[in-house]
Amino acid sequence: MFESFNLDVRDFNVEHSAQVLGLFEPINAVMFLNVSDADFDTWRSGSTPDDELTETFCHEAYHCFQVFSTGFCFAHCLRLAEVFRRASFSPAIGRLVLARVSALMSDRVGGIAGAVLSPTARVMLAEARRLRAMARHAELITQQAQRSSQASIWGSLNPQLHASMNEVGETLRVRSGDGVSAEDVIEGAAFLYGRDAVAMTSGAVAELVDLEKQTAGPYQRLIAASLHAKPDCSSRGVRAASALALRYEQPGAAFVPLLCAITEATHDGDEKNAARTIAHALPSLPAAGAVLGTAAQYRANVRTQYSVYDRQLKRLDAWTIDELDLLVGVDALSAIPAGELGFTLVTRGGPRGPKDPESGYSAVQLAALVLPNGPSVAALRHDLRQAIAP
Repeated sequence: MFESFNLDVRDFNVEHSAQVLGLFEPINAVMFLNVSDADFDTWRSGSTPDDELTETFCHEAYHCFQVFSTGFCFAHCLRLAEVFRRASFSPAIGRLVLARVSALMSDRVGGIAGAVLSPTARVMLAEARRLRAMARHAELITQQAQRSSQASIWGSLNPQLHASMNEVGETLRVRSGDGVSAEDVIEGAAFLYGRDAVAMTSGAVAELVDLEKQTAGPYQRLIAASLHAKPDCSSRGVRAASALALRYEQPGAAFVPLLCAITEATHDGDEKNAARTIAHALPSLPAAGAVLGTAAQYRANVRTQYSVYDRQLKRLDAWTIDELDLLVGVDALSAIPAGELGFTLVTRGGPRGPKDPESGYSAVQLAALVLPNGPSVAALRHDLRQAIAP
């Protein structure tokens, strides 16, 4: 999916293929949406419903909620962040930063000289400086890509980064005896959340049996395992079981036993209350490993300087919602104040709404660094050729 993701090196606008609807990068908490600013604003105003955008936004937002609500997802994010911290300051990246600083200083000196020029001449000079800096930038990265045999910009600057992050990610795909992996638990719950968000706005009902036939990959595996264990389970029950399973070291092994317990304890369709009762004394599940607890509980037990989600970890109580409210029902989303969902939102037009635009752009640049493939060296050179072409 990431192969078709690109980032315009001139202004960090996001470009997607038609197949990429949305992405969430957890380390820097950035959601990328394949939508124009105009279409997003229309959707947000509620004047024109867009089920696909509603589902995508809610699906990716749910991944953010999983990180600051569950011990497993928060711990996984810490592991990725540590890999990123160790690998992101290679000499090659240092040379790139130095080249960018030099170009910036050159631009400032040129700007002083340009003050005595005519408006047209100043525009031409500014464009020439920009293209010169881009050419130097592209040449440096191309040389490094050739030496490292890497296709992506950040992969070429630090070849070990993505290999190490993929190695960490492999732990998500280990299947339990029930055939369920941590990835299945994470993605399947997010899929059902997005579908239920659409159903809530449209008044439709999303049946698990129908969804099982229409989906693939981790979505299908989680729904199939759920229906096999408890044919009468609901999507809310699946999300409740997923929320509790992600409090264990091995969520894939915890999911089915917890789904059975929640389904059996549910009265009057209140799966969340059943899950909350079970959460007070989570059962010992040897195959699922240790209980990590919620993200806040796990964060309190580990020493880390990572602080991206600290605000959300502290604010759940102030919002009068807890982790199960956030992960089980789709209505808790409205209880979070505007701007405090926990992520930087990026549309095709770039970052939206950060109080400090520069910090927004920094988060986007770092998030691009983490994505497995792309932005690519070839795309950067294409951008440069397009900029230079008359």
